Amino acid sequence: MPDLSPFNDIPTAHKFNSNLTALVTNRFWTPVPRVFDKAMFVTVRLGFSACDAAGNNTYRGPLGLKLTANMNNESFQFSKKLSMLEAFYRIVHEVYTVEFPDNPPVQFNYTNPINAMNVALLNTTKSTKFKKVIFNAIVEIVMQNTTLLGVENHHMHSHSFNFYVLAQGFGNYNPAIDSNKFNLIDLQERKTIGVPVEGWAVIRFHANNPGFGNYNPAINSNKFNLVDLQEHKTIGVPVGGWAVIRFRANNPGEWWNANINDVENEAIDIIKSGVRKDIPSTHNQRFARHQLFFMIAKHNVTVVAVDAFYTNMYATEVVLVALG
Repeated sequence: MPDLSPFNDIPTAHKFNSNLTALVTNRFWTPVPRVFDKAMFVTVRLGFSACDAAGNNTYRGPLGLKLTANMNNESFQFSKKLSMLEAFYRIVHEVYTVEFPDNPPVQFNYTNPINAMNVALLNTTKSTKFKKVIFNAIVEIVMQNTTLLGVENHHMHSHSFNFYVLAQGFGNYNPAIDSNKFNLIDLQERKTIGVPVEGWAVIRFHANNPGFGNYNPAINSNKFNLVDLQEHKTIGVPVGGWAVIRFRANNPGEWWNANINDVENEAIDIIKSGVRKDIPSTHNQRFARHQLFFMIAKHNVTVVAVDAFYTNMYATEVVLVALG
């Protein structure tokens, strides 16, 4: 059996992710825009929010509050009135706002562990907000990870757009220094990126997808292929479009054989203590959550594509398989 890296081997994970480059000779390759129109700095982290109903004491998070994932202290909340897309299409007001902030409300030392339980930084606003940008604008986003409520890599996925990964690193992002690390030649094009533990990633994308596609069964059912159609386990739904699948539910086994209460309790213990019980107590208690290392004993492997995009052939002993 190969000697696999432990799942908290951050340097190996970062080396693999940051060494991938684009196959610029691929006929689908488009060079990255050299200038941008819109810049954002976004913190990605966990936080606290109050219980939805007064007197509801069922939440078991730290301090009796509810845990929330958030960006720039804004935790997304689905509208109870109407979907955002329908509200946009029908010009219905008071369903969402376009006030998502370009920057976090408070600047602080994002990667200093001393702030892990700083309640003043952990309070989160629940809202239905998004950022409106001009059609065809080039948008650059710095995604900054934090140490609030523990440390982990956060996987960020973009719907409707591919993006370029200009650079990624550890610590607090410093534009005066870290912008010199940008790869503008053969940089990765992705749909998903794991923002490094206690680190940052800079992405850039072209906002050229202004709308969305509806599926109309009366019209589109004429397009069905029922003769030599594809059989898949995974499908990518087209950007702004739709896909129709059909399957036989003939697998009676369990998909997830775990006690949900045990999983929830373990997650709460991790949040409270900042460590996992099965990881040795060292100064490096960071771990690449939801990522797996893969090796073939006594062999190198060659990576030719990642996240549905061709890369320059990259020979390595260890492959990192990320979430999704």
